[in-house]
Amino acid sequence: MKIHIVSNSRNIYVQNVMHELHSAGYKTSFCSDEQQSVSSISEFLAAYEMPQTRRLNVDLKNAIESAEACVLITPSDEGSFMQLGYAAALGKKTFILHMERLSKPEPFLGVVDGQCVSIQSLLESIAAASPKECRLCAS
Repeated sequence: MKIHIVSNSRNIYVQNVMHELHSAGYKTSFCSDEQQSVSSISEFLAAYEMPQTRRLNVDLKNAIESAEACVLITPSDEGSFMQLGYAAALGKKTFILHMERLSKPEPFLGVVDGQCVSIQSLLESIAAASPKECRLCAS
């Protein structure tokens, strides 16, 4: 199963979670969202038109569409929740891994397939949500 990791690139938990998912036999993808700081709407619009920003948007879209599941790792930003929403709209399995306590309730939490507070509970939730292989088809 291929799992797309959703979080900002400054999240200190991403590498460890990806390592644990790889160790459990899952393929993962993650798109870095390193962005420049902008101070005005005109700077924002100019940054959005930059080729590297357009490429990142295409890469994110392709990564989400090619994955079977999407895991958002908190703490995260609004853009990450938008990516998770896109995955949910496509019918992908969606999970939130709460690595830190939420400072405020997220309205999005009711629409995900699983909310987890540890990597172990995430692995269990993904396994429970994965279609089981047919024994007759495996032989």
